[in-house]
This record gives sequence, C-alpha cells and structure tokens, in this order.
Amino acid sequence: MTQPKAFDYDAFINDLILLVKRADLFTAQDRTHDSDNFRQWQHEVIDLINRISRQRYRINCYVQHRLFRINGYGSYSPDDQRAQFDRALKDTLNELRLVIENYKRYGDPNIGPATSAADSTRNSVLPIIEGVITEELNWPEGVTLKWLFDKMPANIWWMLLSLLGASIIGSFGAGYWVATEIAKTEYLYPKPSLIPDSTKVVKPDSGTISQSAKK
Repeated sequence: MTQPKAFDYDAFINDLILLVKRADLFTAQDRTHDSDNFRQWQHEVIDLINRISRQRYRINCYVQHRLFRINGYGSYSPDDQRAQFDRALKDTLNELRLVIENYKRYGDPNIGPATSAADSTRNSVLPIIEGVITEELNWPEGVTLKWLFDKMPANIWWMLLSLLGASIIGSFGAGYWVATEIAKTEYLYPKPSLIPDSTKVVKPDSGTISQSAKK
C-alpha cells in the first residue's frame, strides 16, 4: 500500500494550477452559477483553500463569499446574469493566478519573514519573553522583593504596575456604582421610621379615672 502524499504548500499550488486550467476550459453551458461543472469546481477550490488555511496560510481569494449571480428583487435578463457570472469568475481566477505567481517568484510565504502583522508581533515578542524567563531570570531558591527589583527588567515592572492600576480602578468603579445604586434605592424608597413620633399628643381615655380622682 502506497503512503498518502503529504499536503503542503507545494501540493496546494500544484492542485491550484490544475483548477485554474479547468476553469479556463469552461464551455458556455458551464459558465452559469447552477451548472454542475462549475459547482463542483467551486467546491474543490474552497476545500483546497480551507485545507491550506488550517496550516496557517492566508490565501488572498474570496471565492467562498463571492456572488456568481444577481440576487435581488425584480427580474434580470440572462445576459445580466451571465455578465455577473463572468465578472465574478474573472475576479476569482485573477486572485488564484496571483497566488500562483507569488509562489513562483518568492516561494513558500511562510518561510522567511512573517506573513502578517499578527505573526510579526508574535515573532518579535516571544523571543523577548522567552529570554526574560529563561536567560535573564535565573530563579534562585528563595525569591525576595530585592532580587526581583534588581533582576526583573523595567518593562515587566511597568506591565505589572499597569495591571495593578487597572484592577484598582476597576474595583473603585464597581464599588462606586454599587454605593450609588444603594443611595438611589434609599432615596427613592425610604424605609418607615421605627422611632415613635414625639410630636403626637396622646389624649387620655375619657372612661379611665385616675387614682387621684378616686380619692
């Protein structure tokens, strides 16, 4: 039994070249959004791009979200629909050809410099963090505050102080909000007083005779 072929960027480009050649051979019957040949071709292109994207490649092609027909209310002539299809197919093939040409000029895009701003940031930050943890900070058996102050880089201190300040500000804001809500509740819905009102005069019962009157 033969071993399955590894799927890498070279294999992706080879399959992409074959798909572009197939699209160039579409007949007039194939050049509609609901033709079997086109739908199969579109599915294979999307599947191929998704497979290579799972290997952290970014393919500049929007075939998956492109409209190959006019969607909307009203009636559109077959010529209008054909023009929309041809325009969308041409844009897609131009994008795929650019991917192939870039590979022929520069090779695998993930070999060499980072291919995106996120990868560039990650590649520049990780060595610093790894260097701080593994090389600059050789942890002693007993870590003291003085040792941390002498050995830890200033950027780490600034990061810790920023996190501490953010947590303090967040706690203060939450406490202020709770106190404000309690004050609003007490003001809008005051509780009845439990202390007797001393301003009220209690009239004696007319049917009750005091001890002094009996005498």
